[in-house]
Amino acid sequence: MKRAIVFGATGGIGQAICQDLAESGWSLYLHYNSKEKTVEELVQKLFAKYPTQDFMPIKLNFETDDAQLSEFVKNLLPVNAVIFAQGVTNYGFLGDEDLE
Repeated sequence: MKRAIVFGATGGIGQAICQDLAESGWSLYLHYNSKEKTVEELVQKLFAKYPTQDFMPIKLNFETDDAQLSEFVKNLLPVNAVIFAQGVTNYGFLGDEDLE
C-alpha cells in the first residue's frame, strides 16, 4: 500500500492534496500542530469515502527538540512520499520588511 505523510494537512492546500492522494489510493499520515478538530474531521471524511485506506492524524510542533523529532520519526510506518504543504504567514507592510 502506498503511504505518504502530508505536513500541513489542515490548511487549504494540504486538505486538497490529501483529497487528491486519497482518491488515487494513498494511505496518509495527516500532520497538524494546533488544528486537531480540523484534522479529525478530514480523517473522518476521507475514511468514509475510502474505507480500505488508512488515515492517521499526527501532531508535531516543528519547534520541538531533536530528541522528540527522532522519537516522532521512529514511530512512523514506512512512507513512500513526503509532502510539505505547511507554511508560515507574516502579516505586515512590504516597507517594513528587511531586505536581507
